Order: sequence, then structure tokens, then C-alpha cells
Amino acid sequence: MVLKREDPFQVFVDEVEVAIIGGGTCGVIYAARCAKLGISYTIIDRQITVGGVWLNYANNHSSLQCPEIMYRWDPKYPLGKGPLDRITGSRILERLRDYARDHQMFDHARFRTEVETVKENEDGYTLVLKGLEFGTTRHLKCKYLMVTHGILAHQYTPAERGLDTSRFRGPVSLAGKDNGVDCVAGTQDLTGKEVVVLGSGAFACEAMEAAIANNVKHVTMVCRDRKRWVLPFSREMTLGALAQAPLLPWRWKMDITHWWLKRYFYGPAGIVHMMPGGGKKAAPRDNDYAGQSNDAIFQQAKAGRITCKVDSVAAVEEEHIVLGRGERLRADVIVAAYGLKYQAEPEFLKELGIGFKDLHNFAFLGPSGRIGTAQDGIYAYVPAGPHKQFDMFLHSYACYKKGMLQAFQEQAMEHTPIPQTSYEALGAGNHRSAWGTWFEVAKPWSVMNSTFEWRARAYYRAMSFGRSPLGKLQLRMQIAMADLFQFICLIFLGVLEYFHDPNPLEIKKKAKKSEAMKKVA
Repeated sequence: MVLKREDPFQVFVDEVEVAIIGGGTCGVIYAARCAKLGISYTIIDRQITVGGVWLNYANNHSSLQCPEIMYRWDPKYPLGKGPLDRITGSRILERLRDYARDHQMFDHARFRTEVETVKENEDGYTLVLKGLEFGTTRHLKCKYLMVTHGILAHQYTPAERGLDTSRFRGPVSLAGKDNGVDCVAGTQDLTGKEVVVLGSGAFACEAMEAAIANNVKHVTMVCRDRKRWVLPFSREMTLGALAQAPLLPWRWKMDITHWWLKRYFYGPAGIVHMMPGGGKKAAPRDNDYAGQSNDAIFQQAKAGRITCKVDSVAAVEEEHIVLGRGERLRADVIVAAYGLKYQAEPEFLKELGIGFKDLHNFAFLGPSGRIGTAQDGIYAYVPAGPHKQFDMFLHSYACYKKGMLQAFQEQAMEHTPIPQTSYEALGAGNHRSAWGTWFEVAKPWSVMNSTFEWRARAYYRAMSFGRSPLGKLQLRMQIAMADLFQFICLIFLGVLEYFHDPNPLEIKKKAKKSEAMKKVA
């Protein structure tokens, strides 16, 4: 630590090779990779410990939206007993902290610290940090910057969506954790009560499950015209195997998926109207898959415990919600699941004039190979996706060490195709950072969707830089073999799903009280 003598306020200056902004899953994974390569790093995070979105917004009743095997970031740190287990958010937090502790990350982290701005200097960047406890200012110099702060900001409130709830007599709660307080659906005894959930995304489905676990009389879910899919959690590997199938055009695979979900899930549950397009085939730009996977919505709808309405909310009265078509719903509790705001332009990067509009190779912010990013919403599939982003970032770092950074930036980096207008409304799901929904293809015969094809091209372009022709051929073969291995694994796991849960529409046992409710009791 060096004291900057010329600064009258005695601002302390630290120096590391890589500054990691954000201590969520991606930040923790990347810190471990830096440590393994002997690269000095510092994690900066506003919270008191690692955890990211699992610490900030996940309730005690929240769970992972994919089976355990898809989120396991290290084979030595399993999250559950089996690869198809559904993992709770509290378990993920526990394992993240174990991982950080075992890799001595707490010795290289500054918690309760905010990055006010980032300044470019001759050989890297200077981060202006502010301690949130005492307001202390500190500078951190680094050669490389990894942005893993998360793409999600605060939850949208009813007021921000133009809904006045001031007349309502009961509790109005956000679906995610709000200022450290869990959603009321998971913390109150709801015996005999009517709960209305506004939304149908991941938090909305979790609130519905928590309410049923806490003895609710009935749940009504209200959402606008559907653009996103809810996939059955118990058949994710099956759907993944179909999506990764070689040779078959992507559009054929999506047509099969549409028919299969309608025939075996949405139809039997009586919620075909919840499908994008109301069950009819919609144009690729008119629907998306944004990640929510849930069995309970199909199970409980079939059992009559929940009702799903596709409509707008016109007004909120003392004990009722008035829908756009005039229907009045009795409500004792309202849960607002409007989603979280997307951080397209982080404040701390404004001085550099960059943000997620200026994405390169799905892995860099701006045209400099020194500023990398690893975000779930950009590449998808934690940890597999972010690991690919890390690969490109570390390859850039290796080029820098060899004096080849300028050539890498000029020859290997390309602008990621993102529309420069209506950025907040990207994709049908208002979530993706890359142009194109899950269903769009570049060509009618493409075996993968547009975004996957762009990602594959960007990855090869970056990782092949500096390789010989033989090395480039070897890289192509490695990528092809990895894709084939993934497909085989998905087939195997898809078969296991049918033994693990042969009747996905059947409620297996009486719902238990949520963990939060047990603590209250």
C-alpha cells in the first residue's frame, strides 16, 4: 500500500493486475481462475459478502431455475446430492461462501465498497472507490478490469408500472427480497386468504409456490400477453438435448418443442392461453425464453389451486383488483412481480464512455481487450457461458503479456450485433443483451439460433488469434467435440429425468411451510 503524498486528502492507492467489480457467482468464479494462474486481483462489492443476486434479491423460498448440474461451477463443490436436484438460493449462497473462503478470496476483497468511477491511465485504469460505512475514498490501479456487477438493478414497483395501490387494505409486497426483507408469500400464514400475483416470471412462480406452501386458499396470477415461456423444470435436460441436436434445423426443433409443451404440459394444465401467442405459432420475434423453469405452475393449475389470467390491471380497490376487461378479483395480499430493471449503462463506466451497448465478442465492454464482462444475461448458462467469456478475457491478457494486445484488438475483436435503438426493449423478453430471441435464426437451415451462432463465431475469432493454421484446426475440432459431448450428456440426463420424475404434472406430496415461515414460527 502506497500513500499518495501529493493528494491533500491522503487517498490511499492499491495496485493489482485485475480489478473484479462484483462478488456474485461470476465474480467468484473469475477470482478463482485468476488465483490459479497467479494473477493478482481484488473483488469490489457493495454488499457485506459474496453472493450477488442470490444475496440481494433471492428470498429464502427462492430456488435455482435449472438442475444442479447446470449451475455447478466446480466439480469439487456440488450443490446437491444429485445432478437433477432443484437447489435453493440459500444453498447456493452457502456454497459460494465456502468456495470463496477455501480460495482465500476474502483476503482479496473490499466489501461495502462502491466504485464511483473508472479513469483510464497510461497502462490500465484507476478505480475511485468509496467505502459505504465511513465514506473513505481509495484508489485502485489495475491493468485489466472485469465487470461482473450483475445486469439487474432494483425491482420495478407497482408505482413505476403506473399502478396505484394506496387504497388496498392488505399487504402489497414485491416478489423478490426488498431491502433485506423477504416476500410476504413466504413469511406469513396465508390460511384462508386470496393472493394475487402480478406477473408470471421466475419470482412470480416462486411467490405462487411459497403461498401454497403457507396454506393459501387460492392464488391468481395475472400477466400481460405472454412473450416468454415457462418450461417444466423436470424436463429441462430433455428440452436441452432437443435444442442441441445436430443436423436438425433450429426452426424444426422449436416447432417440435412448441407441440410437445402444448400437448403434455400447457394443455393438460388448462393454461394454453399462457403460451406465447395464446398457443398458436408466433413469429420468432414475438416470443422468447427468458429462463424461468417451474413445475408447480403446471401442477397447481391442473389441481385447481391457481388461476392464470392474461390481462392488464386497470385499478386496485380496497379488497379487489380490477382487470382491463372489467373482471374484479378478490385479494387479501398482492405480490408485485414486475421484474428487475436492467443496468444497460453502469454509472461507474460513464467516464470511459462505454456500457453494454458497446459489447465486443460477447466478452468485452468497448473496443479495448482490457475491459471484460461476464454476465448471465449476455452469454447465458452460468457457469458454462461466463467461463467462455473468461477464456476470451484471459486470452487477451496473455496477448498483452506477449506485447500483442494491439493486434488482438484490431484483428480478433468485433462489435457484438446489438441494435442501437430502443435498447431497453431488446428482444421480446426485455432482458437479452444480444439482438435476437431464443427462436430466431440467421438462415432457415441453421441448426442453432442466431445468438448461439454469433457467440460461437465470436469465441472462435478471439481464441484462434495468434494460433497457427494447425492450431486453429485443433481449436475447431475441440469446439466440435465439446458440443458433441454436451449433446450426449444431455441425452443421458434427459433419460434420467424420466426416472427421477416420471409424472411431472403430479403433486408429489403436501407442500411444506417455507424455510422463512419456519423461522418465524
